[in-house]
Amino acid sequence: RLYVRDGNLMKVCRKQDKERWFVLFSDILIYAAFDPTKLSLKHEKFRLQKTAVAPVSDPQFGLSIRSEQKSFIVYGKDEAEKNGWLQILKA
Repeated sequence: RLYVRDGNLMKVCRKQDKERWFVLFSDILIYAAFDPTKLSLKHEKFRLQKTAVAPVSDPQFGLSIRSEQKSFIVYGKDEAEKNGWLQILKA
């Protein structure tokens, strides 16, 4: 397993979009959120072989991530960030 990239992306949620920290390795994608009220780190892990990524038009700079466990939409701050994640995740 090799480290590839990490960074913050906004995850589209029902009530309010939330910032999440994404870490990409050669075989898995992890995203995490820190909950200061419980002093805990909540995280999810997805195997890249079973995960599909595609661009979406809404929200702007958005990506759809679909795995066996979960599907969700994230977005970056600009087109370059979106394309950077998209290229690496589709490789």
